[in-house]
Amino acid sequence: MSECIIDFENITSVMVTSKEITFKNNTCKLSVLGGLESHNVIITLRNTNTLYKLYGIKKPFTMLALSIDDKHVFSNLINQILNNKQPPTIK
Repeated sequence: MSECIIDFENITSVMVTSKEITFKNNTCKLSVLGGLESHNVIITLRNTNTLYKLYGIKKPFTMLALSIDDKHVFSNLINQILNNKQPPTIK
């Protein structure tokens, strides 16, 4: 179990990809199953953020790999928000 909060202003890009990436010091995976679960979206940040893991472990990152059910809708929505500089509207 891991969690983090990312401000829209801190997002540089959202990329839909399942391409394998190297998990370096600045890259984390947000996943219940850790390395057993694949990712389909990568969020790149301007500034370092913190991923909070079990037992109070904190891991800094600027790239976050995660799995989203409807990856294209997610990516389009985030990119639309970033391009328009408008806060999200929840329906």
